[in-house]
Amino acid sequence: MGFMDLFKTHYESGERATDEGLLTHYYKNNYQQTKTALLEVARELEFTLAFEDDTRQELMLKRKDCEVIVTVVKINPIETTVDFTVNTSGIISFGKGKKVIQSLYQALDKRLMFKGLALNR
Repeated sequence: MGFMDLFKTHYESGERATDEGLLTHYYKNNYQQTKTALLEVARELEFTLAFEDDTRQELMLKRKDCEVIVTVVKINPIETTVDFTVNTSGIISFGKGKKVIQSLYQALDKRLMFKGLALNR
């Protein structure tokens, strides 16, 4: 963790992330299976569902220390990608947003059929 990570309160995963822990994850699961797994993982990690939009394929999860926007992209009927945007509160976060993203991905990888990282890079 770099010095500036102590103060970052915003983290995003994506196709072009420079940190391997923040690369987009691809799954061989349909949208509904992916969403169900996300909600199970969220409950386990003590998040509450604040907002859900199946049209835009987004979820907003909240916990007292952070909020997470989850974007699920349906590539085809049996393949999805998942990305996270995490915002934490406070002045010094100690890289908490990155740790939250990594823990969400680890839990999802156990529940879904993981295909790969940032496959369209």
